[in-house]
Amino acid sequence: MGLTGKAQPFRTEGDLVAPEIKEFDLDYGWFDLVGNLGVLLMVVAYLLLQLEKLSSSAVSYLLLNAVGAVLVIISLSFRFNLSAFLMEAFWLLISLYGLTKPLFHRRTSS
Repeated sequence: MGLTGKAQPFRTEGDLVAPEIKEFDLDYGWFDLVGNLGVLLMVVAYLLLQLEKLSSSAVSYLLLNAVGAVLVIISLSFRFNLSAFLMEAFWLLISLYGLTKPLFHRRTSS
């Protein structure tokens, strides 16, 4: 039975048709490269964190994440995706919070 609930006619081997092959169009712009560099920065930051080469509070770790998020957001401004944008916006805000936390902590502890 097919999706309509009606019996499908018997098909022979000659009835089988190869699926149409569509041309793969890789429309890769400069903004895609910028976004990929941003992803690379964030992945490297996470790798260095897991290898214990960086601390999660290290300025270099936070900068890698913040700059990476900005680069991905730039890329998303050309091919918008709401889910990816929200992820990167929060990633950037959290990284900026981590970068500014020592500034606020010094003021309150003095």
